[in-house]
Amino acid sequence: TTEQLDSILGSMIEYFENFHNKYSYRSGMIKEEIMNSLSIKQDFLDVILSYLIKNKQIKYSNNNWSKYDFSIKLSNNEINIMNKIFKLVNDRKLNALTINELINLINEDDKVIKKILDIKVAEKSIIILDASLIFGKDNIDCLIKDINDFFISNDSLDIKHFKELTGTTRKFAVPLLEYLDKINITYRIGNERRLR
Repeated sequence: TTEQLDSILGSMIEYFENFHNKYSYRSGMIKEEIMNSLSIKQDFLDVILSYLIKNKQIKYSNNNWSKYDFSIKLSNNEINIMNKIFKLVNDRKLNALTINELINLINEDDKVIKKILDIKVAEKSIIILDASLIFGKDNIDCLIKDINDFFISNDSLDIKHFKELTGTTRKFAVPLLEYLDKINITYRIGNERRLR
């Protein structure tokens, strides 16, 4: 009935509000979290989420669900730290900083730095490989373009040519190659990669 639907929608919006109040630095939640927290079956949840999106009460982005008007709010100091992180990470191109190196360079509270990194990883503007190596998404996008260009005139890519192409050492080349395999840009045959 209309009354039941209004009650369910009200409970759902209240759940989103409570989540954002508790986790103000998370961009949203995945569908499984909503299902498990509210004990709702997926087919019914899909109908409710679709209804709320249509009525601009919630939004969906990067596999995260959130209230329509929600955005992560950073203090001026946190914004300054975020800008420093982006500059340091992007300036390094594909010779990544580790999380500990970044913390030492910025010289701010490591909890704040890690929180900002978590936000930016969730937004997919920063990528962390091997649980520590920080790469800017823009630099990864440039790498993917360079890889595609390389394969226009080459059948395969070995680690030696990859290091020449990217200007990186083996320390960064191996996790980058594994990442390219993981996101289905390349695949491995022996010690070489081919374009997928």
